[in-house]
This record gives sequence, C-alpha cells and structure tokens, in this order.
Amino acid sequence: MSNDKKGKFGIGLLIGTIIGGITALFLTPTTGKENREAVAKKIDELKKLLEEEKVDEKIKDAYLKAKDWLIEELEQLKNTVEHIDYEKYRKAVEKTIVRVKKESKKGVKEIEKIKKQLLDQWEKSKK
Repeated sequence: MSNDKKGKFGIGLLIGTIIGGITALFLTPTTGKENREAVAKKIDELKKLLEEEKVDEKIKDAYLKAKDWLIEELEQLKNTVEHIDYEKYRKAVEKTIVRVKKESKKGVKEIEKIKKQLLDQWEKSKK
C-alpha cells in the first residue's frame, strides 16, 4: 500500500472514530457518570449477595476464596467499564474459577458447584 493510500486510510479511520464517538455520545440515554454509578450500584449489590450466600460445608473454604477473588474482579470492573451485563459478570466468574482450579484441591463437581453459585448471584441481583 502506498503512503498516500495509508494516509487516506488513517484519516478515514480517524474521522470514522470521531463520528462514531459523537454519535454514541448523542444516542446514549445516560451520561458516563450515570453509567459508572449504575455499574458501581450493580457491583455493590452482587458483592452483598455474595457475602450473604450460604454454601455447602464441603466447598465452603474454596467458595470463600472464590468469592473474595470474584469481588476483586468486580472492583476492577467497577473502575474500567461503563456498563455491566451478564456477559461481563460471567467472564469475571470464569476468570475466578480458573484461579480456583489452580489454587484449590477441589474436584470438578465441587468447582462446578462453586461456579453455579457464583453465576446464580446475577439472577438474584435482578430481583
């Protein structure tokens, strides 16, 4: 690709990005501050539910570690995302479960039970 074509492509990409950003700004029904507040509120609700969750004694220690690690993940999300949805929460749970697998001596069934309990918190937070 010649330098002239690269330059035109770069300018087109820059203009497209600016137009996209401006469009998003005007079409978004809430402000960035409102989005961040909504994310913080949702994460606080999830953390509260995680704290209150009752668990089977067989997985209690691993679940408590997983819960703490998931709360760390959620705190990072609170600072980096404008919107939290189930997919972002599920990814945080998946990342936590990878850590549980590495650092826990629990079997597959126990780890799946921990994962299910963590994912169930999303549904409980919607009520």
